[in-house]
Amino acid sequence: MGRTGLSCAALTMFALVGCGRPPEDRAEALRQAAGRGNAAEVKSLIARGADLTARDATGKTVLFNALGNREVVELLLTHGADINAQDRSGFTPLHTALRSRTSDVARLLIGRGAQVHTQSHDGETPLHTASELGDTEIVRLLVRRGAEVDAATQTGDTPLLRAARQGHHDIAQHLIAEGADVDAWGITLVPGGEKFQNPLHAAIECDHRHLVQLLLDSGADVDAKDRLGRSPAVRAMQKNQKRVVAALAAAGADLTIHLAAYLGDMAAAKRLMKAGADVNLRDDLQRIPLHYAAGQGRKEVAELLIANGAEVNATDNDKRTPLHYAIEHVEVAKVLADHGAGLNTEDRLGETPLRKAVFHGDKEVVDLLIARGAAIDLHLAAYIGRRDKVKELLASGVDIDVRREQVDPSMLAELWAVYRKAPPRPSEARADTPLHRAVQGGHTDVVEFLVGAGADLTAQGNTGQTALHDAAYLGFAQVAEVLISHGADVNAVAENHQGRGQTSLQIAARCGHTATVALLIANGADVDAEDTQGNSALFYAWERGFADIVALLGGDANDPSLAERRPYTAIIRNPSAIGQILSPSEYDDVWIPAQTDIEGLDAVLKSHLTENTAIRTRTSVNREHLLANLRCYCREYIGFIYDGRSYLLCNMFITTYPETPDEERFRWESDGSPSPKRVIFDAKNRSVASIDERYLAFY
Repeated sequence: MGRTGLSCAALTMFALVGCGRPPEDRAEALRQAAGRGNAAEVKSLIARGADLTARDATGKTVLFNALGNREVVELLLTHGADINAQDRSGFTPLHTALRSRTSDVARLLIGRGAQVHTQSHDGETPLHTASELGDTEIVRLLVRRGAEVDAATQTGDTPLLRAARQGHHDIAQHLIAEGADVDAWGITLVPGGEKFQNPLHAAIECDHRHLVQLLLDSGADVDAKDRLGRSPAVRAMQKNQKRVVAALAAAGADLTIHLAAYLGDMAAAKRLMKAGADVNLRDDLQRIPLHYAAGQGRKEVAELLIANGAEVNATDNDKRTPLHYAIEHVEVAKVLADHGAGLNTEDRLGETPLRKAVFHGDKEVVDLLIARGAAIDLHLAAYIGRRDKVKELLASGVDIDVRREQVDPSMLAELWAVYRKAPPRPSEARADTPLHRAVQGGHTDVVEFLVGAGADLTAQGNTGQTALHDAAYLGFAQVAEVLISHGADVNAVAENHQGRGQTSLQIAARCGHTATVALLIANGADVDAEDTQGNSALFYAWERGFADIVALLGGDANDPSLAERRPYTAIIRNPSAIGQILSPSEYDDVWIPAQTDIEGLDAVLKSHLTENTAIRTRTSVNREHLLANLRCYCREYIGFIYDGRSYLLCNMFITTYPETPDEERFRWESDGSPSPKRVIFDAKNRSVASIDERYLAFY
């Protein structure tokens, strides 16, 4: 049967739909299809005449869009797509595939003839990209294809410098074996400025100890100075990289008076001073040798420096004296105090040596400084449990309910410079009293003394909480009992506590403090009270999976959903996973613990936090937050060896809905504080070696 003119016209129109589009529409359709990885649609559009050379606003051709799909890339190359097309920044598809970490596509492009020498407008070659991102196999392939190992960007960056910054040891080793210059200098852009580095300086800056050793073994200049005149050893010293400094010294680094003080090398210090070294010479951080001797606990060198005229009250860029740095070394602190060190000198953050020792140092140093007459206020005395000082201060007329000291207006500019934001300034009506601080320290005797002396049990602290709310939060049942026996209101609401307006019972239930929950119920706490979100204590106990507290509150302790919400404990069995938690310089080897190795560590940690109320575990971790929520944390363990000693690393995080543990990798969750906690236990002594927050350095 013949076709009518109308039907023929319709068929022709249908066949030409793609061709009838404007060229720019066909190009856009092709880009979208390539980005989706739709090979059939890409093939159809090419057949209809879509332009493979058309570029988008950034100068990219369709090949850039296809880099996530090998099949589409092959299709485009088969139809003549320019494999070396550059976008407006000068990057090629090969650069982009490497930056997108699509190694299979990068291999395809190299195999199909992509140029390995092409530089972007800032001078970056594919080898720079692969070296920075740690793709060892691609680096080897690029070098085999003739990539220049010493190609430099406009700022002087070489592939080796990129690898050194990221700690890619194997890549650095290969590049060096291929002739890379181990002393080439380049500029690294950093927030607020730039750094002039060579590979050795870069490895030190990023704390890559094993890479430092590789570079030294490969002939790197051990004394090469940056634009601030700092040698590698000086920079490692400033960053307190003990083993790196030792390695550099062993490699023949020039020992300055600062380095001799840091290392405790008496012979070198004497030799340098005899040769005329200035004991008060300042480095670029304005530190004199005595700062470093104090920080490393080098008592004999400190005495030698002082005997030769070192200024015991010299301040550095942070306005810290040597005594500020001696807070973990009581013998050095004694030497400094004996020679007139200022006990009450404030640093840029307003911290005296005593305050630094309380929150970041050693209890012996705290006791020493107080005994020598360091000024202590009522809040600090209450927090560290010094009942004698509390009594003495009250006798001198200090108000028992004085609010926490306010920020000195003269310090605002300094604090702004450090934090880039104004510090918190609690109102007088909402700031912790000495009673709050005694409770937070867990000192039952001081709490009893303050309450007996008339401390206000209804005073509201920083978050609108009373002292009883603090005791409930931290799980200090004995402290709570003292407060209740003196009339504390068990049903008072902490108006701003985490924005929820909760009672002590709700807080204790949420944190999993069974004994405190039982005490509050026995003393008339309202088990049905709801916070501003409409949640009761029972809800919070159920949400966290605390079956024992659910039972105390009248709930069903056999509810199967409780087990699904309970925090888990797991052992990570993939040795390479430790790289998520520790830098290469922080461990020498990895071992996988057995279940018996981690048993009882929870009790060790709780005891450490409870007993060390005066010391925030030598870090800036919020001890109160960690102690209060111990039962809420999931825990993941792995073992490692450092300097011949075995340790257990525990990654701790809070999540409302714990998933099944993955023994291949560590989890990353946020618990409302800056980051998960990293606790390191000494495996032999069964003690806490350190506590900090992952990837967050305060000092």
